[in-house]
Formats: sequence, C-alpha cells, structure tokens
Amino acid sequence: MSDILKFFGAMIIAAILYILLKNINGKLAVVIPTAALVISAFFILEPLSQIVGFVKTASSNADPSLSPILVKICAVSLIGEGTSRICSEASETLVKCVSFASRTAVIIIVFPLFKSLVSTAVGLIP
Repeated sequence: MSDILKFFGAMIIAAILYILLKNINGKLAVVIPTAALVISAFFILEPLSQIVGFVKTASSNADPSLSPILVKICAVSLIGEGTSRICSEASETLVKCVSFASRTAVIIIVFPLFKSLVSTAVGLIP
C-alpha cells in the first residue's frame, strides 16, 4: 500500500510542477511528464515482473509461444499509452499517430496467435 501512496504522491508532485512550470517555461514543462513516466516505470517494475512470472507459470501448461506474445502485447500497450500521453502536449495529430502505431503493433504481434487459433479451429471441423 505504501508503494501505491508513493506512486500517487510522485504523480501529484509532477502534476503540480507541470502546472507551475507551464506558465513560466513551457518547453521545460514538457520534461516533467517524461520524468513522471520514468518514475512510474520504476514503481511498476516489481509488480510487472510478478505478472510476467505469473504469465510464464500459467502458460507452462499451454503452448510455450503464448507467454512472449502476451508479454509483448502488455509492453506495447503500456509504452504506446505512455507515449501518447506525453505527446498530447505537442499535438493531437501526434497522439493519434502514436495510438494508431501501437494498435497496429499489437495486431502484428497477435497475428501468429490468431493464425494458430484459426488453424486449430479448422482442424476441428470434420
């Protein structure tokens, strides 16, 4: 629980610093969300490693190619969301481009899994 409080405290401080610096120096204020993203990454590394461990353990009984796909999907989703939030200060068009690119990357990553699912389903049809 204390890690959650530390995380939200750091994000509140980053938000306050951003608001204060935005009026004084807009270019310097853009650094604050980036620093907040890096700080939040440090807070979520341990829980994220536990999730990755769980996915690997849970998929040990299933197809071994599933766990890398799931981990990549989670990573691309988190990185895409963080990047689009940082880019929101620059332009709405940039946010849309980053969002589209991350969705496209997820589709590309999921395609082998989808292909395997379709081939299994076709194999079940008599």
